[in-house]
Amino acid sequence: MGSSYTEKCAWISLLALVIASLWYLNSYIGPLVSGSLEFSDMFGAVIGLIIVIVVVETAFHTVAAFEGGDGDRSRDERDALIDAKSDRWPSYILGGGVISGIFASAMQPPIITAHILLLALVLAEGAKLVTQLLYYRRGV
Repeated sequence: MGSSYTEKCAWISLLALVIASLWYLNSYIGPLVSGSLEFSDMFGAVIGLIIVIVVVETAFHTVAAFEGGDGDRSRDERDALIDAKSDRWPSYILGGGVISGIFASAMQPPIITAHILLLALVLAEGAKLVTQLLYYRRGV
């Protein structure tokens, strides 16, 4: 049995998240560590990050939609259950990241706090996608 359209979409989103995160790290980890990264640089980077994600996801979702033929792309009960169950761990990760950001705001420059929160968002979304894929492969 092949992958469902929803599972393919999860793979595509994970791929886009990894590509965008690697691009961001490659471009901005040096200036962040050296302390030369400013909020104006970060704003442009986040806009670039969004553009990369939109382009990658649009391209791959289009391919996935045409590859599947005329199959049913509606969500069934299994998809809804997997979506609900896969929200557990990401919420813990995001909560931990927000608490870390709160503590960091008292001791670090604002740019570090912003990156801690951005990292928490990326890790939480990555964890959601990975748990979704595990549930699709393992079953619920």
